[in-house]
Amino acid sequence: TKGFKSKIYGQRHLSFEIVSRDGLVYYYAVVPTVLTGVVRQAIAAAYPSARLEEVTEHSVFSKVGKMSGTIGGEFTLKKHYSYPIATYMESKRDASRALLNAISAAGKEDGIGIQILIRPASDGWSKVAVSTAEKIIKDKQSGKKSGIGAFLSPVDIMEALWKPPESSDQKDKDEPKSLNAVEQAAVEAIQDKTRYPGYEVLVRVGVSSNTASRAQGVLKNIVAAFALFDSPTFNGFKFTLSKNIEELTSSFIFRFFP
Repeated sequence: TKGFKSKIYGQRHLSFEIVSRDGLVYYYAVVPTVLTGVVRQAIAAAYPSARLEEVTEHSVFSKVGKMSGTIGGEFTLKKHYSYPIATYMESKRDASRALLNAISAAGKEDGIGIQILIRPASDGWSKVAVSTAEKIIKDKQSGKKSGIGAFLSPVDIMEALWKPPESSDQKDKDEPKSLNAVEQAAVEAIQDKTRYPGYEVLVRVGVSSNTASRAQGVLKNIVAAFALFDSPTFNGFKFTLSKNIEELTSSFIFRFFP
């Protein structure tokens, strides 16, 4: 959505959901009415064997456990969004299969809901990512350090006592430092990410069961499955457990995307 209204009300968002209830796993796509036809065609093109049908609103919350048996939270990125998460090409592992294995372990008394809410990102997100890559290159060439590395180490101080100062001519002859393999891979990964459309994404998980201990066990399996998206070099997900269950359930039901 473009124009004046999008600046005030924000972009429309879609919700793709994986739900487990009554011992079965379902896939849902919750979209605005005006986008139903577009999303239907996109899903049919990507998954020709999929059968799409309109259904009533679903619920994953247990009538036995109620609020005491409900737990959940949200996933956020560990680093700046410029750094990509691990993809199948990098990890060589099917993260979706691990996620389905964690969900399929739920019993008929358990309810699991994974919401993936997306909306188009602002136009300036790619410029910020490119600036991040350029900063890595400039900091390396200038020898600039940030954080703890900006201060002199004890070894540097001891060397300064006996090492003669270098002349300006000698410094000018020094060649600019080149990126190491890890830094070069980070720059390439960030630049490669800007080739694709950017979206703001909110991943929310809700688990409901007869008892709180059962819900916690199911949630741990789901959080562990998301660890396959973690990249040791670039980015990954961290899970934040919700302390307000009523707010979590309201956000889940109404699919709030702040």
